[in-house]
Amino acid sequence: MNTHSQISSRINQINVSIQALQNQHADWNDNLRQHSANLNSSRPKYWYMVAADKIRRPPGGSESSIWRMGVLLCVPAIIFTICFIACHVVFGSAFHSTIFGMAGLVVSLVPISFVLFVPQSNRLSTYIEGLQKAIDESTNGMDVANSQLQKIAAQINQLESERNQLFSSIDYQRQQLLAENWKAMRGVEFENYLARVFQSLGYHVETTRTSGDQGVDLVVQIGHRRIAIQAKGYVNSVGNAAVQQAVAGKSIYNCGFSAVITNSRFTNAAIELASANHCVLISEDNFCEFVMGRVQLFAY
Repeated sequence: MNTHSQISSRINQINVSIQALQNQHADWNDNLRQHSANLNSSRPKYWYMVAADKIRRPPGGSESSIWRMGVLLCVPAIIFTICFIACHVVFGSAFHSTIFGMAGLVVSLVPISFVLFVPQSNRLSTYIEGLQKAIDESTNGMDVANSQLQKIAAQINQLESERNQLFSSIDYQRQQLLAENWKAMRGVEFENYLARVFQSLGYHVETTRTSGDQGVDLVVQIGHRRIAIQAKGYVNSVGNAAVQQAVAGKSIYNCGFSAVITNSRFTNAAIELASANHCVLISEDNFCEFVMGRVQLFAY
């Protein structure tokens, strides 16, 4: 299993990688928006040029000034006729129909003239080719950008999944417990802390505060093994009394094992008494090993 430093280092690496990928994602998004804007700008111009090229040529023929003049005369005349007939059907007045038809004729002359003469015919094919190239480049650029965005999103998802697994790993949780200021904890705070440690170690934890502790603060169980725990958040060394309470409480709570856990040290007398009564002692010297699950609580 990875050590905490390795896990933390890997998490930091993942965070840096995710940030870099997010920056790349933002850059490709900008790239995609730019290509999209270019495409939206080029397409109307392209279709205008294509339409102008078609209008300036007779079906199956080549562009000629005679054809263009014919279009210039015929299209407004057709517009005039349509407007005149439509107005006459609605209003039944020849005068108003003529005015309306003339208005349609004048209005149609502007776009028709523009399509027929702007840009110059000798430049039209060049414009069409250039716009077609711009459209192709923008389309290809959008395809590349979308492909890169999908790849980056997949990489980010993969890294986030790995990071979540690391965050939820047992070893990481235990190291987070060790990162707390456990040496300064006293009383109930230390008991609650030990309860969390035992839970991370896979134990079922019972507190005895509601039933009267009888010298035992926690009863922990894993499988069929029950351990009576006396917790001592101390500054000074822990003496015989704590060991006596743990040993007595073992029988009261139907436990097969007992232990005294402190964030300080034990007196020599307490160590001798614990050895004689098969009581496991955990002090500041082996506390970190205990939290990491490397201390055997069934030593006897």
